[in-house]
Amino acid sequence: MSWARLLWTAMLLAQDLSTLKLDVQVVSVDVTVVDSKGNLVNQLAKDDFLLSENGIPQSIAFFSPLSAPYNIFLLFDSSDSTRADHQFMVRAALALLDNLKPQDRLAFGSFDDRFRRHLSWTSDRNLAAAALREITQPHESYETRFYSALDETLRKEFKGVIGRRAIVVLTDGQDTRMIGGSNGDLKKVLQSAREQRIPVFIVALPGPLASQVVFPNTQAYLESVRLNMQHIVDNSGGEILFSKDLDDVVRLYEQLGRRLGTAYSLGYVPSNSSTDGSFRRIQVKTHDDSLHLSQSREGYYARPR
Repeated sequence: MSWARLLWTAMLLAQDLSTLKLDVQVVSVDVTVVDSKGNLVNQLAKDDFLLSENGIPQSIAFFSPLSAPYNIFLLFDSSDSTRADHQFMVRAALALLDNLKPQDRLAFGSFDDRFRRHLSWTSDRNLAAAALREITQPHESYETRFYSALDETLRKEFKGVIGRRAIVVLTDGQDTRMIGGSNGDLKKVLQSAREQRIPVFIVALPGPLASQVVFPNTQAYLESVRLNMQHIVDNSGGEILFSKDLDDVVRLYEQLGRRLGTAYSLGYVPSNSSTDGSFRRIQVKTHDDSLHLSQSREGYYARPR
């Protein structure tokens, strides 16, 4: 093999999972490990884990230790339907920040009729806290472009960002473009979620807080909103968390902060490559049965890519 070929091979092997474009499906899962006393176990290696899908052992192809930094983009719905009290968004974000590692990096954005970036990537918590104030600034808008804003975040905001990546979105899930029956933005964001392989965690608000936009209130419409959010997280490898009230939003952000701040990341290429739409259950263990594991996801649906 030529030196050029060797160099190219080494470069490919050195690339992080988040930047390596693969033609095969890669399934990722985050895992937090504690001992019998509830103390965090933070020194495990890839060979300490056992991973299976529907009971069939899988080879762990990608592994990030707990110390590896996370790059987390916080995206907030600042549209009219969430405008009753934006202060809870600040409280929620601070609850998440308090549970991350010092080396974890953050960026913020918000959306109504358009996407706005409030903070570029930084690990400086003082800068992050100051940028949160921008989210609470009032501005007039009567549109909610949720799908477009998330699509832009997936496609543009992580360029050049290597390492572990995630998006946390706070929204009621509604998009004014869908009222007229247009689903072009939804199709685009679902494609981006599949291609970018950045887990999207949606913290779903309990419902419109106050709105001058008249959204349908039928059961069928509300179910479609929920189903679309579920499709997004399924395509990205993330999760949707439903809040009961605004105080619950803060608790869920704190929970996500603990999870992302104390997680190992594992990735594998399923031995069953069929895309039959079935649910595949993921189970992660360690060789030490005394340890307790919490997974970011219990499984996934093997949908066509």
